[in-house]
Amino acid sequence: MSAVTGLDHLGLVVRDLEASAERLRALGFQLTRRADHTRPDPSGRPVPAGSSQRSIMFQLGYLEVMAITDPTAGHPLTEAAARYEGAHILALATTDAQRSWALLTERGVAAEPPQRWQRAVAEDGIQGIAEFVFFGLPREETPEGYVIVTEHRTPELLRPPASLHHPNTAAALAAVVLGAEQPEHVAARYQRYTGQAPTCAAAGCWAIRLGEQELLFCDRSALSLAGGSWPTGPAWLAGFTLVVRDLSAARAAVQASGWPWQERNGELIIDLRPTLTLFLTLRQWSD
Repeated sequence: MSAVTGLDHLGLVVRDLEASAERLRALGFQLTRRADHTRPDPSGRPVPAGSSQRSIMFQLGYLEVMAITDPTAGHPLTEAAARYEGAHILALATTDAQRSWALLTERGVAAEPPQRWQRAVAEDGIQGIAEFVFFGLPREETPEGYVIVTEHRTPELLRPPASLHHPNTAAALAAVVLGAEQPEHVAARYQRYTGQAPTCAAAGCWAIRLGEQELLFCDRSALSLAGGSWPTGPAWLAGFTLVVRDLSAARAAVQASGWPWQERNGELIIDLRPTLTLFLTLRQWSD
């Protein structure tokens, strides 16, 4: 068994959940309803985790938009949005979080103990409590964000059919891009987590394939958008790529959104950094 099977989701932490949802809706995304996270207390009773979220679901992977609602609840990302609004969570996928935790521990990765969280689902006639188990990778070696490995215990609740229909026709999370001062070193670290060897994708950029998805590790000169401001530090979550079923529909949505964008080599690159400190790339689905 591999400890990591793919990219589960990318998580944005914002100050105002509804305002951020509106900005993303302008790009042609359909968002799920607001849901509050819970986690068990020492007695096993579910208690508020101090965060609320809305999701942008795809057939493969998803984007989570989250805000801290109670800074006293001990949420691991309480201070994140105070630093900057944008990508703070990279969730890698697994089918068995406990087994993945054991495998990584055997490799010498000092992963945090697994946790079980929940959130309510009430979408498109589907109701229930979504349960997921995750564990964090060592904070001291992941300056790019809160990197977790996630197992969904109730996958039947994760993707209500209506949540998959986006006006911009987005269908899958294809890649997450990490910016880094020394991308080859960050890629080597992720080889320990994923068990997959990185390859040189381009000058200043390394890649790790995870099935149909990939992680990219790029220095500042190799990022899709040069210039502008990026988070400071040795590594950060810089961008993500979605595949769309109809690039013309995606282009129309982007043009109407008001976000700065450009088209390069048949891909649409949207600069979200004015508010969300990362970029989004849209490319045509290829069978």
